Amino acid sequence: EEVAIGWGELLEVMVDFVIIAFTIFVVIKGMNRFKSRAEDPKDKEVVTPKDIELLSNIERLMEEQNELLKNK
Repeated sequence: EEVAIGWGELLEVMVDFVIIAFTIFVVIKGMNRFKSRAEDPKDKEVVTPKDIELLSNIERLMEEQNELLKNK
């Protein structure tokens, strides 16, 4: 019985693997980009919920107040 390497099948499996790996890479890269954009408070394209915006303003005001009190 002859033992042979099926070059066509091997090539097909390798091409399939590369296509699947590239697709997964592109999907994960896109998800990470949208996730980082959603977490960026300075990005104005993503609408920040009002409660988060209010809390951010309160935090900023408290930091300013602390700086003023430290300087007295």
